[in-house]
Amino acid sequence: MGDRREQRRRARWMEEQLRALDRLDARHGLGASPFTVARPRPRRTYGPALVGLGVVLVLLVAGFLTSTDPQVARVRELFGIEVTPTGDVPGAHYTFMQHQQGSPEPIGYDPCTPIRYEVNAAGAPEDYLEYVETSVERVSEASGLVFEYVGLTDSRNFDLDGDVAGRPPVLVGWATEDEYEPLAGNVAGVAGSAALPVFPGHAQYVTGRVVLDTEVFGSSAFTGHQLQPIVDHEFAHLVGLDHVEDPGELMDTDGTAVTRFGEGDLAGLARLGALPCL
Repeated sequence: MGDRREQRRRARWMEEQLRALDRLDARHGLGASPFTVARPRPRRTYGPALVGLGVVLVLLVAGFLTSTDPQVARVRELFGIEVTPTGDVPGAHYTFMQHQQGSPEPIGYDPCTPIRYEVNAAGAPEDYLEYVETSVERVSEASGLVFEYVGLTDSRNFDLDGDVAGRPPVLVGWATEDEYEPLAGNVAGVAGSAALPVFPGHAQYVTGRVVLDTEVFGSSAFTGHQLQPIVDHEFAHLVGLDHVEDPGELMDTDGTAVTRFGEGDLAGLARLGALPCL
């Protein structure tokens, strides 16, 4: 009797094993067994050193593509790599007063050093300081360049004669065309900066001047709304922007169609503010 029970128990066990094999065959194909069922492969993990190396590589590539250093720019040109400069807007028009030797990069002020400026108030309108401070604020906001007002001066050295290597403050003042010939005709203002070499092939602005026409700013024919864009225009010249032939930009050669910086003006100012610190 005991032998029969044992036989029936073994028979049920065999049936269960066969049904289990049938289920494995249906799920994984013929020939599968409980010991050969495919299991998910464990994910490969990478050590912190390898992850850190990847981050460093990404940063190096990003630095190579975004650097404004003229030496790096030349290497990119050799490999035919074109990079849209910081601040660029597709279709925006702007040009620069000067470029680095053999490079499309502009000459500008050191963005890590404040641009010191002083004002000669002789012949200036009563609210002269408001005009200057507004332009400084607008150019600084667009470029990131920092200005530092050092006070009033008696200097009338609008031609930047003398030793500029000492980096004297930028001179802002008003004059007549009799005193300063570049104001002759329909010129309401003149501005620019002097550059000195920092190292071979790379120059930097160290000082400059903004000269505004006394007669224009003293005339009742013009309002502050019309005069402020003139000062803005000249301060943009001071930091490195040149004229463009585009009536939608404040740096347009005519300069009368708009009263605020356009997209191209802002893009050009942003590039000047993104130059490398030296």
